[in-house]
Amino acid sequence: MEKQTLLLKSNESRKELSTEQIIATILVMLPAIPSGMTVAFSAIALPQLNLNLIQTSWFASLPTLAAIFGNLSSGFLIDRYGRRNTFFLNSGALIIGCIFLSGSPTIANLYIGQIFCGISIGAAVVAPTVYITESIVPDNLHTRNSLASWNILSLTLGVGLDFVASLFFVYQHVVLLCAALSLIFITIFLIFIPESPAWLYQTKRYEEANLARKKLSFGKEILNYEDEKYMHNYIDHKDIFTYIKNITRCDVYKPLFICLIFFFFQQFSGSQVYVAFMVDLIKPTFLPVSPYQLSAVSGFIPIAGVLIYSFISPHTKLRKLGMVTSFISGIMTFLIGFSLYLNESWHSYSYIVDYIHILAVWLNLLVTSMGIGTIPYTILAEIFPEDVRGFASIPVLGLSLFYYIILMLYPFASEYLIYGIHYIFSGVNFLSILFIYWFVPETIGKKLHEITSEFL
Repeated sequence: MEKQTLLLKSNESRKELSTEQIIATILVMLPAIPSGMTVAFSAIALPQLNLNLIQTSWFASLPTLAAIFGNLSSGFLIDRYGRRNTFFLNSGALIIGCIFLSGSPTIANLYIGQIFCGISIGAAVVAPTVYITESIVPDNLHTRNSLASWNILSLTLGVGLDFVASLFFVYQHVVLLCAALSLIFITIFLIFIPESPAWLYQTKRYEEANLARKKLSFGKEILNYEDEKYMHNYIDHKDIFTYIKNITRCDVYKPLFICLIFFFFQQFSGSQVYVAFMVDLIKPTFLPVSPYQLSAVSGFIPIAGVLIYSFISPHTKLRKLGMVTSFISGIMTFLIGFSLYLNESWHSYSYIVDYIHILAVWLNLLVTSMGIGTIPYTILAEIFPEDVRGFASIPVLGLSLFYYIILMLYPFASEYLIYGIHYIFSGVNFLSILFIYWFVPETIGKKLHEITSEFL
């Protein structure tokens, strides 16, 4: 009777987040902050480096190419060896990359450093989101998506911290700060955060799972699992080939393609490439303002956007929010291109055009982080079955590949197309509205097994 009562309580949807859940989420977020700093590193380093166009293109895009390896490895690692170990390896790769980048600015050091940082970025998206979703807030049906977005918040916080640090330090000192923070944060994480109880249940380590649940609740008895299905859904991934065979399951390949296409729209809407080239993009023509100062402000706007998303997502529909923000982003990217065009032909009022350009960039950053820049990450851990959530790394692999392509092309596109590339971004934003309407599932207010069962 007591066991049935506990199961009934565990199946109830939690409407409010506990203090323990919020603290645990913050601790899980910490290791991703330094990874976010490396995302914007090219934006602050390129103006201080003497690189030609081809070297600039490679330097900015190498992390995204290397992130593919991080995506591939992290997906298998989190299911085979656990979520917690993947965090540790991610921070190790980041620290190695920062050491190379802090050295003399030779092409070898710059490229090797970017490769290791890219591996870290590739692994930083999936593991924290999966951990938060399955181990901290699985039965908070309306606030689960909100709290899962905090991983993206930590990445955007790292971007903002990077831009602010660039106001006071040269880029070598910024990456050393990044390495120091990574070492501190992963140490805190390893001390206070246990292995995922859901993963421990799936590997039949029941005693460790119960201890992990107690540790996550900071000594309080808390039930945050839908039921005891984890105790019976044993993970049997003896090797990577056995693991890969699961891709033929319809509840795996359907969400895989949805997330993959969603990330395609995200990257080719211009939402991420603007961050990588922010200093050059937001440079005013006539206003007496430093582009580094404007970039510092720009770095914190996505943080505000993700925070707004985390507050409003429990009270709205995910698909509706995605479509509205994509529509506004489409208008803003058009204005960015149009303002660049006016700067060439409307010289009498160029200071006004500068205002339009800067505001369009800032508004685009805000609405993007409230929609297409955040939503694909938050649904990653929700729409894949619990025994193969590592497959969420494949769409993130696609994300890295798309990001690599757009970063390689953008320097040439901005050189030859000038404002035309922003019109293309605008068109992609409008097309994404149709994709969200027809294909993206609604996850807010649903249990995890209800979401995944829709693909069967």
